[in-house]
Amino acid sequence: MTDTTDATAAPRVVDREAFEAELAMLREREKAHTRAGDALAAARRRLPMVEVDARTPIVGEHGTTTLREAFEGRRILLAYYFMWHQGKPASGQCEGCTYFTDQVRAQSVLRSRDVTYATFCQGPYAESRRYRDFMG
Repeated sequence: MTDTTDATAAPRVVDREAFEAELAMLREREKAHTRAGDALAAARRRLPMVEVDARTPIVGEHGTTTLREAFEGRRILLAYYFMWHQGKPASGQCEGCTYFTDQVRAQSVLRSRDVTYATFCQGPYAESRRYRDFMG
């Protein structure tokens, strides 16, 4: 008996017309998916805001400071919330968060536009600092 569930098996071969027909159907599904994602993103942008006390303490490289001080005197704070898994090794941290934060290197463009970038997470600072240092 032949195993038809082999993930390495190639797709069936069809003529150009059949391929174009299936491609057109797939594109319609992709467009619907994109529109649904755009609608969700717009709904997220319209969520109401919650006022946060500027004196909220945060722990960082220079010890305990306040949220206001995290702005470093700039008008905008772009904060990424890293989904930290306390007590987990580097391999157990969020891959998506790691990928995103790894892309934020040169911050000069942000600073020239009066923006400070910061990564926040919950958990012990020393633990997240070791991870940051390990990841470079």
